[in-house]
Amino acid sequence: MYRVTVTDGWQTAVIHDTDPDSLRKLASGSFSDEVNVVPSMTFSLFPQNPGYALLHPLTTEITVYNTVMHRMEFEGCLRKQTGSMKKSGKIAAKWTAEGFMGYLMDSVQDYHTYTNTDVPDFLNALLAAHNAMTEERKHIYLGQCDIHDTSSKTTAYRRTLEEIRELLVN
Repeated sequence: MYRVTVTDGWQTAVIHDTDPDSLRKLASGSFSDEVNVVPSMTFSLFPQNPGYALLHPLTTEITVYNTVMHRMEFEGCLRKQTGSMKKSGKIAAKWTAEGFMGYLMDSVQDYHTYTNTDVPDFLNALLAAHNAMTEERKHIYLGQCDIHDTSSKTTAYRRTLEEIRELLVN
């Protein structure tokens, strides 16, 4: 069972509840989380859902919590909305969201050469530059990094996520 919550500004609402009698239900929904790909989610809900009014592209954040495993399965931001009509004639809004890793596509790294820099220091430098260019809700901080390879790297006006992929993953 999943509990889906949306937050827009200071307001938070559950849009999918574990209670089978609740009006807070998605018409459909799925999410994917692959290695080296920004996680994504699509879902549909009806206008009668109490959280419907809080859904706004680019500002509303969404979380999917697995109530059985007691863990967060998805965290992200709504990107776009399209309308759809069910065979029964009911109208549902279809939404697409992307995981917070997608925020790394909202900043571009300047040309800079990092000489004899280990991976955690390099990532911290990229994230500091990203955070300086984005609003606070899009800030990302380095967690645990156990790779300590030291080398030289040069960033070249690519988006932050592209720099990480090009210089570390590939």
